[in-house]
Amino acid sequence: KIAILLTGVVPGDLAATYGEYDAMFVRLLTGSSRLDGGEHSFRTYRCFEGDLPKDEAEEQAVDAWVVTGSSFDAHDTSEWNLKTRALMRRVYQRGKAKMLCVCFGHQLAAIAFGGNSGRFDGGWNLGARDVIIADVDDDDDGDDKEEEEEIDATETTTSADSSSNNKKNKHPSHIAYLRALLRKHNDASVGNTDDNDHGEQSNAKVLDKHQHTPDAIVPLIKSHQDQVNKLPPGAEHVGWSDGCRFEMFALGPRSPSGPLVWAMQGHPEFTLEFNRALVAIDKVSEEVRAHARKTMDEREHTANPPRLTGAIREWFFSPVLTS
Repeated sequence: KIAILLTGVVPGDLAATYGEYDAMFVRLLTGSSRLDGGEHSFRTYRCFEGDLPKDEAEEQAVDAWVVTGSSFDAHDTSEWNLKTRALMRRVYQRGKAKMLCVCFGHQLAAIAFGGNSGRFDGGWNLGARDVIIADVDDDDDGDDKEEEEEIDATETTTSADSSSNNKKNKHPSHIAYLRALLRKHNDASVGNTDDNDHGEQSNAKVLDKHQHTPDAIVPLIKSHQDQVNKLPPGAEHVGWSDGCRFEMFALGPRSPSGPLVWAMQGHPEFTLEFNRALVAIDKVSEEVRAHARKTMDEREHTANPPRLTGAIREWFFSPVLTS
């Protein structure tokens, strides 16, 4: 059973053509937009309307969770927002179910587990961007040693989870696990060998940081004006771009089944067609709109590549292992 924590709805009349966000995630995870039937059962909770699992038994019946994008602010302190954060912490503390967190969900995960998020000074980040998957030996935990609000991190740990435990753990880092998955699905993807023929290496400012192999560059569809600015304690910084330092992070005790939480700012569930329609109605300047369209045109054949979809599916549906 898969639970989708729906944190907002598709704006305007776009849902009539493209479906709601929950259907987009079902399609991402299964290839079909049907919420009923098939190998997996999906249940949507409309969190923003106060719809959440009624008790612990209902929560524990869920095998994996998705936290969607939204036009709401993740740093808001409305009742539904705080209750959703608390639910995410309970799921994480049990250590039995994986959680895919996207855009708003990515930001909410950062806040729920001890980091923070807020409005980006650079404004809207729309269109598509090249996300660089971190090298295995990168050591950027997102802590700039600036004065931050103190958060009780004990609320966000599982019995086996801490930075020191992970360093002693015999299993590969989450970065190594996810890079291996992306490489595996890159090798398996048909017609995906020219990923860097459409501008994916144009972001020189990002690419200067390290030398990257093509499989470490993942063009992702983007639509946000908030972003994570501090990672939770113990999180691994999985990916970044020139417009967003914390594009991806992973959290949880290291295990052969990968992290408990994989959070990303981009939208692997979107299509370019939908994002173009979304950009057309976004309340932004024509300059921002034109730039967003340009970044999507440059990645017409490479945004949200099959290797990312394959990696997400394999990680998401593999059982949680602790040894």
